[in-house]
Amino acid sequence: MTCGPTISANTDPFVIKVLTSALTVRTTAPAPAVVKVSHVSPFSITVNQSDPIIFKVGVQGPAGPPGPEGPPGFGAIVAETDDSLVPGSPVYAKSNAHFGLAQADAFPQTRFAGFSRTTTAPTFAAEVISGGPLELTTAEWDAITGQVGGLTPGIPYFLSTTVAGRITTTPPPASFSVKVGKAITPTTLDVDPRNPIKL
Repeated sequence: MTCGPTISANTDPFVIKVLTSALTVRTTAPAPAVVKVSHVSPFSITVNQSDPIIFKVGVQGPAGPPGPEGPPGFGAIVAETDDSLVPGSPVYAKSNAHFGLAQADAFPQTRFAGFSRTTTAPTFAAEVISGGPLELTTAEWDAITGQVGGLTPGIPYFLSTTVAGRITTTPPPASFSVKVGKAITPTTLDVDPRNPIKL
């Protein structure tokens, strides 16, 4: 057996401690060959049998470039709903741990919990976005805001004081002020629940 980038041997079995970044092992022991590699610092090779074999071992290369940035995260809550929900319906957490349509007229309807992601019938589990960006179509937002053409970018939105399950850009003059988020684009609202303020 010789040391260096190439090692030849005909013993069976034998263990070679590799001290180089790459190694060629050449042996003339009888076939078949079984080669086991374990990552021992820096690594080792165990050859049980071989019929002239050349086994090359390299080291791990450098790390690749970082991947693209992933989509923004969001917080989601799943619970049964007692009301019919559509995408974008603002909801509150009821005392029975179910969802109901939120409204800024009286407690506990003012306890805004988030927005429904999909259409959900009563008694079924609803997925509610409680924080982060929520993207819907302009038509879906129009059904929730009463506007035309989607959300108004840069403008904060509040729970409606007059209609359950609606939001508005007009700060309430009475009852409660419940800010629910701020529009980023006509289709995306940055959901940011705030505690209700009694007016």
